Amino acid sequence: MRYLRLLITLIIVQIFTQNALIADNSYLDTPRIIRIGLDLAGKPEKSYITTSNGIIVIVDNNLKKTLFKGKASKLSITAKSGGTMLLEINDNKFTVSGSVRISNNSSRSETITLTPTPKKARTYRGSLEVRCSAQSLHWVSVVDMEDYLKSVVPSEISTRAPMAAIEAQAIAARTYAVRNIDRHTKKENYNLCDTVHCQAYLGILKEDQNPNIAIKATEGKILVYDSVPANTVYHSNCGGYIISSQTAWGGQNVPYLIGHYDGIKGKKSFCEYGKSYLARQNNLVLPEKTNRLVIGVTATNSKKKTHSNYGHRVGMCQDGAIGMALIGYSCSNILGFYYPRTKIETLKYAAKNTTNKFAPTQVTSLEELRARSNKKLKQPPELKELPNPKAQPATSTANVVVAKVEPQTKTENKEVEKPLVIADSKTNKQGEVEAKTAPVAESISKEAPASKEKVSNTENIDKSKENKNKADSALNDKTKTKTEVAMVPKSEKKVENSKKTNNTKEEQGSTKLKGVLKQISETKPNSTFTAIRKTFWRPVAPSISTSSK
Repeated sequence: MRYLRLLITLIIVQIFTQNALIADNSYLDTPRIIRIGLDLAGKPEKSYITTSNGIIVIVDNNLKKTLFKGKASKLSITAKSGGTMLLEINDNKFTVSGSVRISNNSSRSETITLTPTPKKARTYRGSLEVRCSAQSLHWVSVVDMEDYLKSVVPSEISTRAPMAAIEAQAIAARTYAVRNIDRHTKKENYNLCDTVHCQAYLGILKEDQNPNIAIKATEGKILVYDSVPANTVYHSNCGGYIISSQTAWGGQNVPYLIGHYDGIKGKKSFCEYGKSYLARQNNLVLPEKTNRLVIGVTATNSKKKTHSNYGHRVGMCQDGAIGMALIGYSCSNILGFYYPRTKIETLKYAAKNTTNKFAPTQVTSLEELRARSNKKLKQPPELKELPNPKAQPATSTANVVVAKVEPQTKTENKEVEKPLVIADSKTNKQGEVEAKTAPVAESISKEAPASKEKVSNTENIDKSKENKNKADSALNDKTKTKTEVAMVPKSEKKVENSKKTNNTKEEQGSTKLKGVLKQISETKPNSTFTAIRKTFWRPVAPSISTSSK
């Protein structure tokens, strides 16, 4: 009996452990297609539908039957008693109970316009669903997650913001959507609403080129803490100081939603620079970007501020993110500053279909992304001698390394930028979290350009050699010593030997090049790019990394 109880206990523990492991990664399976309740459309009795391509498809969700498919200028839907709807399109009329899906039967580039009388018309991507309840229509937008963000991001942050700030906003908004994906599922049969209760969603009305580029560059990226999507709350302006979630709303302390100064010690807060930029103030003087950033942690209940705030002051300050981007901080720096201890992961739908072949799991600024995609492959003999640069971990006594800037290799005679690390290693007397800088990464190329001093020295040597040769040639052949005459064939031998060695090196280089080309030709057609990438390309360190003990 005793062993039986022990066996049952072990089985129960194993079951719960497996369920916990499955639940830990379930957020990565978030579907690409989500449902957004259009609360802003109200509860109209009658609505009209038009499409950008003039094609309308009507499907009865209950019967799973296509009621209409073809060209039509307009579809009208009227709520009737008993939960039924009257659909009128061209010369056809349908009475339907339950829900109906309406689409344009085309690609994501086509749109569908809803006019809920007496509300204003709004245009959406994807398809629309409608059901009738209490003689009123309830609308739902069925849309791709990335298309959803094309409306959310410009609704939350200015399109004039620098690209790094918009990228940070895109990741924060996507993370917030994934974390709250079931907020309305149980009662209302959709995932999120289109109001600020979830995130502002106004269809294509707010879409803009810069946010679209940032969303594409960060496709599927979310912030995670302890195997759970982070609560990436954000606000307009923090007033100079971020406050903790415990101070704002009570409850338990959240490790990545802490209170701290929004800036560099001794300088204005980041949000002041961002606010001045949005106000189009002239002569805006920005501080220099530092490779050592200190998070000035405040007391738990502190509500200190330097100017008036706008919003709850928890998480990412949007004006502060704009200020950081103006100074030169990247998207990963911004997220590491406002959500310390978090890391970036990629949703499965984006990991499978990513178009970023160079760094599919990395978040970089748009400038870095373009530079990498335009970078040409060099000749194989040169690249074969290059070192394999690896990310060097930050030296810290902290339990968690919060954020790290990817080292950027610069050509000519410019210095390599040091990686920036924000780590809560130890708190000093002023209550500040000290940040330590990791060692400088290796140079990508051994054949770095010589300095100006070395160039000038070689020029002097060449000039001295030329003068010496001229003096030697001016001498009379009769006055030359035997030693000088004897040295002539030796120098000729040296020239011949050097030519032989050069020819040997060229032959070896061509042999290596032929071997590489043969290896590429033997691969399958679909894997040609993969073979080239494995041969010539070296991976770059990820932008954000965390390590916990």
